[in-house]
Amino acid sequence: TVIKKHVTPGEFVAVDDDVYVIADLGSVWVDLNVYRQDFARLKLGQRVRLDAGEGIAPAQGTIGYISPFGAPSTQTMLARVELPNPDGAWRPGLFVTGDLVVEESELPVTVDVDALQSYRDWTVVFVQVGDIFEVRPVETGRRDTESVEIISGLTAGERYAATNSFVLKAELGKGSAAHEH
Repeated sequence: TVIKKHVTPGEFVAVDDDVYVIADLGSVWVDLNVYRQDFARLKLGQRVRLDAGEGIAPAQGTIGYISPFGAPSTQTMLARVELPNPDGAWRPGLFVTGDLVVEESELPVTVDVDALQSYRDWTVVFVQVGDIFEVRPVETGRRDTESVEIISGLTAGERYAATNSFVLKAELGKGSAAHEH
């Protein structure tokens, strides 16, 4: 891909002048500015989930370079991910967001964060039993932005309402309100 052109029609150029600058955009560098408080968490080979926003599918990569110097003006450090770009969707110069994987754990039972609801004084999950959902109190453990560990109240393989469980909670509330009259 031609990324710069240093010539106009009729212009004389010397043999050693750069007339065109071309780049192979089949892979791109994604430069992440990492805040000072997160420097200690950076490691070469660390997995990163990259998101460029609407229209571009998120991608996974690994940190291949960490600058030995910080940027005095922003107090950030550069971490670089080399990302395959076969379809050209990732365009140099645009902002992206990177989520670094700091720690990974194998957990026997987890649910989506959106599955958790508060009911009375409990944290609950709506579990599918036949054709209906029943409210099930659970004890939670570790969590990240997407998943929550379930310590008790749910077993591996049980089907639960992963999204829109607030609708089930609202229906449960309607039922208990009708019985109080």
